[in-house]
Amino acid sequence: MEKGDLIIPKEKISRFTIKDIPAWPGMLDQLCYFNKNEDRSQILGSIPSNLLEAHARWEVVRHNPPLLSLPSGRGTGFEGYLVGNCWEGEEALEILEKLGENVLNNLVKLYQHDQDRLNRIVNCLFIKDKFSFKELFELNSIFGALLGRMRADLLRNDNFEGQRFRQETIKIVQGGIIDYRLEDNKPVEEIEIKMERKDNFSPLLLKNGEISKELTVIREIGKVGEPLVRTWLNRCLKHEYR
Repeated sequence: MEKGDLIIPKEKISRFTIKDIPAWPGMLDQLCYFNKNEDRSQILGSIPSNLLEAHARWEVVRHNPPLLSLPSGRGTGFEGYLVGNCWEGEEALEILEKLGENVLNNLVKLYQHDQDRLNRIVNCLFIKDKFSFKELFELNSIFGALLGRMRADLLRNDNFEGQRFRQETIKIVQGGIIDYRLEDNKPVEEIEIKMERKDNFSPLLLKNGEISKELTVIREIGKVGEPLVRTWLNRCLKHEYR
């Protein structure tokens, strides 16, 4: 296969379900409160379509990673921005782990005199049993900074393959169905799309023991882009500062 043949994803998908939505306690209940006690189904039905489409593109990449696959059979979501810059899974893994290392080092430097705040942010990443709006908002800022840098690199480097990958992902999601439902009173996201099989190299498959803390950081930060989480963050901002 020639490099120019690298296009998006590897198999046809008709429908997939996302159950690993970050289960930060009380998030959905707080949205109900912000919306004057609307029930959970109403909240899930009112999430903006632009957030749903953007996240569906992210999940298409995460479920069909072009370079790196974690034990669940998924990637981190960031792999799409590495297409065209990387041609091997090992190289992608090195870049993502370096990004995670930089995130952790920067947090340590930023909060070297506030160990409690640092611990809360780390808990939000690795444990999720304790969190607040401020910690999650910080992760949201990191997520935005990572995406901004990767998108800028995609355009600045004249990365034809990366841009083609992105455009095909957009095309795949257009016309698809993205929806939420409640399962055992927890939100579940369902995405239905049509995706034809195209040639692609096989991603590097990692086992459980091969996932470093740096890679875990990148994977967990990517979940902040989930539409329900972003909706909650936006409403928290309005509630905190009105």
